[in-house]
Amino acid sequence: MTITTGTGGNAFDGNITFAKDAAIVRSVGGAPLTFELDAAHSINAFNATTQIQSNAGALNVVFNAGVGGQGGSINYNGTINTNGGNVTMNADNSLSGTQAIQLTNAKIDTRTTALGDAGPGGSVQITGKRAAPTFSGFTATVQLNGVSIQTSTGDVSITGTAPGGTGVRIGAGTGQSQILTTSGDIRIVGVGSGVNDASTGPVSVQGVDLSNTLLRTTDGDIGIHGLVTPGVASATSGGVLLANNAVVTTLGAGSIDIAGESQANGTGVNIAAGAQVNSNRDVVLRASNDGTSDALAIGGAVRAARVLDLRPGGVDAATGNAVDRTANPITLGGTAATGFAVSAAEFTRLDAPTIVVGSNAQAADIDVVGPLSLSSALTLQNDGGGNINLGGALTAPTLGLLSRGNITQTAAAPITAGTLMARSTGASVLLDQAANNVSADTVGGGAAGAFRYVDVDTVQLGSVSVTGFDAAGNAPQLVSATSMAADTVFVRTLSGDLLLGTNVSSTSGTDLVAGARLQNLGGYTIGGAPWRVWADTWMGETRGGLQGSGLYPNLYHCAYSGLCAVSIPAGANHFIYTQQPLATVVIGNASRPFGYPNPLFSYGIGGLILGDTGRGFFGVMSSPALPGSPQGAYPINGVFTSAEGYAVRVVPGSLFVGGLPDLPRPDTLRDLPSTWVYDRNIGPPPICYATGPLEGDRAAQAGDVLAREWSRVRSRPNLSSCVDTEKRNGCSDF
Repeated sequence: MTITTGTGGNAFDGNITFAKDAAIVRSVGGAPLTFELDAAHSINAFNATTQIQSNAGALNVVFNAGVGGQGGSINYNGTINTNGGNVTMNADNSLSGTQAIQLTNAKIDTRTTALGDAGPGGSVQITGKRAAPTFSGFTATVQLNGVSIQTSTGDVSITGTAPGGTGVRIGAGTGQSQILTTSGDIRIVGVGSGVNDASTGPVSVQGVDLSNTLLRTTDGDIGIHGLVTPGVASATSGGVLLANNAVVTTLGAGSIDIAGESQANGTGVNIAAGAQVNSNRDVVLRASNDGTSDALAIGGAVRAARVLDLRPGGVDAATGNAVDRTANPITLGGTAATGFAVSAAEFTRLDAPTIVVGSNAQAADIDVVGPLSLSSALTLQNDGGGNINLGGALTAPTLGLLSRGNITQTAAAPITAGTLMARSTGASVLLDQAANNVSADTVGGGAAGAFRYVDVDTVQLGSVSVTGFDAAGNAPQLVSATSMAADTVFVRTLSGDLLLGTNVSSTSGTDLVAGARLQNLGGYTIGGAPWRVWADTWMGETRGGLQGSGLYPNLYHCAYSGLCAVSIPAGANHFIYTQQPLATVVIGNASRPFGYPNPLFSYGIGGLILGDTGRGFFGVMSSPALPGSPQGAYPINGVFTSAEGYAVRVVPGSLFVGGLPDLPRPDTLRDLPSTWVYDRNIGPPPICYATGPLEGDRAAQAGDVLAREWSRVRSRPNLSSCVDTEKRNGCSDF
């Protein structure tokens, strides 16, 4: 059924008015029906007894005021029960300038009567437009006082726009207003601008003003978007105001998105003391203004069961959609409150497992100007550009620093965390200026430029994951780093071990500096350009397959940025230790005869560690023994150095000098003589025995005495071999 009025000559012609106790009731039929009122001007039901109800099938209720462009409003104080039908109210009061829609103590329920929250329900859509107010008494385009709107699956949408005054105000007056759904979404959009009261001056206006109001859904989402355009706005004007115990909550899978913008000097979003924003899923707060005052003011409590995201943003005036203001910088900590700023006191009013400041689209700087200590995981994210500048101490169980620019810190800004992920996709990570203390859990990340991090004690390099925020999808995103890569990598522990729990690579070089030892927790590698591992000691370390290279893979007695007794060759990988091992050079013993020069001396090396071969040992060995030194034992001394850095202890050897050498001599007993003239025997004279009678037959010898005698001897006769018998043919016969 549709009721339509014609045009009228004045503001009261063409109105539709409900009389006191008027009732529109559907009592039969099951098919959906529509009850529609189209008024040239206004639709009025000022009595709380007015009733529109269906006791049968679903009844859609439609109010259209200001049809035909003549301007009109909707004023309804009664009850609407649709039994599953939709409720739609549209008012265009752009001519008269007073409020477009005002509901006072009205009750709208679109749930299926028999099923309540468990059944399907209709939606509620309330849309109002108006011109600048003609007097100061009505400054809201859509104003709901003490109303109750309840659906189950149906969405609730309330929109109010005006060139002057507040866009949407809910909860003004006495009694709490409430909007409740089960799985339906709740969306409130208000666009207003400054207005001047002739007697009092600028009037405080809001895009959306929620006071003493409950917005609650179980599994639906809640979006509140408010914008104040330039005008004669007071300093207390703003995009979204939650005040006077206003509560915005989701009980199940629903999330909350609040975006407020002042195009002047007011707040973008103001959650006043006593107000609450509470979600069992995610909460997003976006705010912006002209930068001269606080764009995001948090005096009440904000809670998210999963992720709370804070970032600059506002509202598109044409669509009412939330938008990001990625060029606006972010200031955290401290007391200054200009632009998008969140103070340390405001952080105490935030409660979420993870708080993300910024997003992957944020393109301006994030500055921490004062100390922040959180029990929540914290991620600072401006992957769209800008730098992250830490000027105050940061404490959080998990900290993510995700940037496209440089990530830097001052000496007054140490990081204390269980896990840290620091990543710059376009510049450097420079976190080596303060007493950072990430527990032995994990530091991870990387950089397009340098990655530098210093920790006061044991820390682990490893795979890390933090929660960021995707601006396009307006939802959390997991950001992970499974390895560490940068142009240069420098990680140092001032004390304790450095634990390697991921692969590390660099383009121009890696330095890992352990206050105690390196512990490779697996077969992790250091790749790319040449690397150096600095440690206090090798004792108890775990290399996990890492090996140095070059002539001297291991170097000793060299501290990072301190005393160093060795030269570190370029172009190779090295393990470098502060402690100095002791090696022993044992010089071997040698001998030579008297009068001869000393031989070449030799030595051996004991005490080498870590597979060193001693190729860096150089020395000179000498002995005081000269060629003419007397027979005896002389020391062999030596002076040795180690290019690897070993401390060297030398054990001298001994040189034994002997007597004159044995010269070759002839064998006079066995040597054959070269003549028979002067034969003689050197030894005792042998006795030559005669082989016949000394008085032999001279006739047999033909009278030749000598011939006879030669026949009697066994060897050539010598005078000393004859036996004198004092007879003939004796010795005298020779």
